[in-house]
Amino acid sequence: MTTFTDYLAQRLEAGGFTTEDALASFLPLLRQVANAHRTGSVAPLQGVNAIQVEANRLWYEESHARKPTLETGKLREKEDTGARAVEVVQQYRVETQVEHGNESVVSLQIGQRGEPFAHPVYLPGYVAWEHELGHHDPLSDVFVLGLILGSLACGLDLNDPDDLNAFVRHRRNLFDLNAQLHPVLAKAIVRMTELTRRQRPQDVMALLHTLENYRDQDVDFEFDLARIRRARARRADWYSTTSCFVTFWKMRSAISVRQRRGPEGIDSSANNRHVGGR
Repeated sequence: MTTFTDYLAQRLEAGGFTTEDALASFLPLLRQVANAHRTGSVAPLQGVNAIQVEANRLWYEESHARKPTLETGKLREKEDTGARAVEVVQQYRVETQVEHGNESVVSLQIGQRGEPFAHPVYLPGYVAWEHELGHHDPLSDVFVLGLILGSLACGLDLNDPDDLNAFVRHRRNLFDLNAQLHPVLAKAIVRMTELTRRQRPQDVMALLHTLENYRDQDVDFEFDLARIRRARARRADWYSTTSCFVTFWKMRSAISVRQRRGPEGIDSSANNRHVGGR
């Protein structure tokens, strides 16, 4: 038995997860959370410290389940701020370190734990923004479950700032992170990790059924189209690289032939062999 953090690090070092691997690890946890919600409890998913892994399956001790904690007033204030704002898919700022001359692109959708935020944001680690307000309900669990599934399916450690930035940047097209990702999983991860709580899946049992039977689900056209576009881009990159390689060798061969023939077009290597024969 090991912790989720250690298990994730070991698997990523060994090459990551296939779709089947990711679901085999994740679905036992999702079933356990669904049962907790059915009894009016929430899972210990304010982070992943309580998550254990045994035989590649994620779980937590039942005694760690707890009653929801609600801060509806604080929640409404942040949600109202987000609702009044113009929806922008991605917002960034460029930070410059003058002394080193370095620039870095930072997503405005990412905040820092323990620091105030004006609107819902993604935070380092496996937490939801509402956790920072003292609010923990079933939709908070759904969000963290989405982060966990995203880690497994896309090969990311969301405790790492660079991995979190990559997840947020590519969340609308996760095929940039894993071209082999199944569209049904991609759609589930996107919906589960929505900052707007009402856009997250409201029924965990329905979500469980979808993921248990993902091969039988109708593929969302938008997500399948993104996957196809990513596959075509990868093929185009491959053909471009191959074309450059072939062109390089053709040019190298032509130069070699001209060097052997010399300035008069005579094959100098053959002439040298003739002279050596005398």
